[in-house]
Amino acid sequence: MRDRLAAAILAGCLLQGCGGSGLGDLNPFKDMSLPDLSLPTGAGEAYAASDLLPEMAFGRGDRPDIDAAYGGYAGTVDDAAAPVRLRLAAPDDFALSVRVTGGRNDYSLRGLGEAVRVGPDILWDLSVLTFEDRRRRLSALRPPLASGQMTTTETGAVRGVALDFPALRARGAAVPARGETEYETLADSLRYLAAPLPAKAVAVGDDLGPPSAVRRLAARTSAEVRRDDVGTRAAGLTRYRGRPALLAVHGGGMLFVNRADRMELRVAGHAVYDLETGLVLRSILRLTWRGQVDGRAADQQVFIETAITPRGGGA
Repeated sequence: MRDRLAAAILAGCLLQGCGGSGLGDLNPFKDMSLPDLSLPTGAGEAYAASDLLPEMAFGRGDRPDIDAAYGGYAGTVDDAAAPVRLRLAAPDDFALSVRVTGGRNDYSLRGLGEAVRVGPDILWDLSVLTFEDRRRRLSALRPPLASGQMTTTETGAVRGVALDFPALRARGAAVPARGETEYETLADSLRYLAAPLPAKAVAVGDDLGPPSAVRRLAARTSAEVRRDDVGTRAAGLTRYRGRPALLAVHGGGMLFVNRADRMELRVAGHAVYDLETGLVLRSILRLTWRGQVDGRAADQQVFIETAITPRGGGA
């Protein structure tokens, strides 16, 4: 059973690197396969979390046109907005989701979280309740499939993530250990929920830096970076589900070279930053790899979507 949950984690998040020349690590999705998700009956209550919490529904609608204006964002944008300051607050209660779409395979994880201020830092308490693909769903609410504590600075930089797997423990199964692939990839997926925030006020056109997923991918490779113009640029103020927010647009690319191999990573999409809490309410990021790895042509496109829905106030 642990192997099946591990497969869900590996498929639901940014998956492990692929070794080889160092460029293969930039495309952790090439070996994605549809996992067999199941949990044996036993201790703990199983719920379909998306049935209990409508904002956690899997969502099978059409993707926005990422190549359209504002990275596919469909809302109204005030592109003449005054500069705003983004600060990470400690939201009392929120729903979260991460979804990865690679080729024909869709995977998602969803859960709940809350955050508290601990000195100058923010401690996030996160529960992963549901893994899902297009054919099946694995859910556990009491206890959750996985729980995580993440510490970030007040500017959103992640200091560390610690995980536990309560549903596995309740069933007497072995749990992934720190350093093992399933542990580290789930930890990475939770990191993507926190986006670093600039210390100064943000004006239209300012760069907020590369998306979290790109930071993590680039850190995994030893290949030489010949070009890097990836960024997330502020586009203006908007309202997202009734909340005042800042829209930023992902764009640019990176060129990696290792001996005869070359790989270009292109990014596109958008992110919506909540002005009250500093959280990324919604992000959709398209990653496109093209080039040559270990002498073979590579051409792949993956979408990474994250969402946080505050259910309480900020602190």
